[in-house]
Amino acid sequence: MGQKNLVAQAANDHCGTTEQMKLLYEQHPQSLTDAQNFDAFTRQFAENKTPNRLNKTNAPAYTIPVVVHVLASSFNNVSATVTLAKIRTAIVKTNEDFQGLNPEYASIDPQFAAIKQTMDIQFELAQTDPNGNPTTGVIFYPN
Repeated sequence: MGQKNLVAQAANDHCGTTEQMKLLYEQHPQSLTDAQNFDAFTRQFAENKTPNRLNKTNAPAYTIPVVVHVLASSFNNVSATVTLAKIRTAIVKTNEDFQGLNPEYASIDPQFAAIKQTMDIQFELAQTDPNGNPTTGVIFYPN
C-alpha cells in the first residue's frame, strides 16, 4: 500500500468562508455591524488584559456563553456516546486550560514559558436561546 497524503484542502482550493460571509452581510447588514462590534470589543479586551491577572481564587472577568451542536448521539461504539455530562466535563477542562489550572500549565515547553499567559475568560453552556427561551446549551440532532 502506498503512502497516503492527508490534506484537508488542495493548495488551490479555499474553504469559501469569505464569500459566504459576504453573502450573509449583504442579506443581513446588522450581522456585519455585530461582527465589527465584536471584533472591536475583542481587540480592546486583549489590549487591556493584564498578563496572569487571573488567580485561582478570582472569577474570570468575562464569561462566554456557548452552544454545543451534537450531530449524532453515538459513534462507532457505545463508549463514544456524547452525553450532556461529557459535554459539561469538556467545558470544565476547556476552562482549566484557558485559566492555567490544568497540571500541564506548569510544565509547558521552555521556549514558550516566557510568553504563556492565562486568560480572564470562562466558557459556560448558554442558558437562554436567541429567542429568550431556556436552554441547556446543547442541541442534539438525530443521526
